[in-house]
Amino acid sequence: MASTFFARQIRNFARLLLGPALEVAVTLRYRLAPYALPTASVNDSRLGDSTHEIVDAVYTWVDGRDPVWLEKKKFYQKIENPTEIHPSSTHHSRFHNRDELKYSLRSLSLYAKYVRNIYIVTDNQIPSWLNLQHPQIHVVDHKEIFPDREALPTFNAHAIETCLHHIPGLNERYLYLNDDFFFGHESRYSDFFAPDGRAIVYLSPDVVKKEPADESDSSEVWATHNDRVLIYELFGKPLTNKILHVPYSQLKSILYELESRASHEFTKTAKNRFRSKTDIKVPCSLFPYYGYYIDKVKFVPHNNAAVFNRYVNVASPFFRPVSRELLLTSKYATFCINEPISSDSDTSRFDALIFRFLDSYFPEKSPFEI
Repeated sequence: MASTFFARQIRNFARLLLGPALEVAVTLRYRLAPYALPTASVNDSRLGDSTHEIVDAVYTWVDGRDPVWLEKKKFYQKIENPTEIHPSSTHHSRFHNRDELKYSLRSLSLYAKYVRNIYIVTDNQIPSWLNLQHPQIHVVDHKEIFPDREALPTFNAHAIETCLHHIPGLNERYLYLNDDFFFGHESRYSDFFAPDGRAIVYLSPDVVKKEPADESDSSEVWATHNDRVLIYELFGKPLTNKILHVPYSQLKSILYELESRASHEFTKTAKNRFRSKTDIKVPCSLFPYYGYYIDKVKFVPHNNAAVFNRYVNVASPFFRPVSRELLLTSKYATFCINEPISSDSDTSRFDALIFRFLDSYFPEKSPFEI
């Protein structure tokens, strides 16, 4: 692993400091070691002595360029009540696919070797590059996890997230990842789950808005507001800080318990085809605080979490220096590259920036690609 790390560092210095031509020569001379991610077993020495130290990974993925999917989206936009839909919920950037999933899987292959199964949750879509023959890859259609098939098709990530714990065969402990989450260097099971079995959750320095959400707020703010109201009803306690954009540690049994106690909110959100002001936000807001108040979640304060994760806004004027820092130092265990609601021209520009960065950080195919 050390040789792989230093080889990649040499390649990144070549790209950034010496130019593309010499970078090619350096890559050929110090070619990265082949990826290998064998299926984990309970006797695997990488997992330690505990049979609990096995974790699955769950991704949600959509290809917003797929013409069949686009026709469905247009149809349901016309027939849904517009007063029930948050204004930003249909914006193209929410569904834009630039193959971040491919690079996220490359990062997982390199730096999260404790992961067993990888579930990719989609609406009857399969990435063209995905190796379906790999024993760790499982594509899960929305129909397999939604209790109410009448709620489908859905174009609401919050709705999909209410159902992820229904994935058949899913491990008790799993990580939920958006496709723009990446592992930046070697990570460990203990980064996400404590020895006593609690899920580890990384707090953001940003605080949850205490005032009620209003018309100017994003769908995320509305969902967090609804989570705050629900947590107060259950425990008489608050939501304080937001949660960092890192792979979200989840406990399946606790999610079933939470779904039972908040069945109305789960059902309502699952039926919202597009993001709505009545949504809840389960993995990255509701579950962490519910789990914390029943002692099944361990919070890591933001002053400690800051060295673990880096959030990168591709629209920021600092994107280039930040991406350069990530390439040259590999100092963060995880990072997220996020695109705000943007215009078509901006999205095209962001495509080029993100592709160049990701292809530099993770240049080699993983076993999960054809």
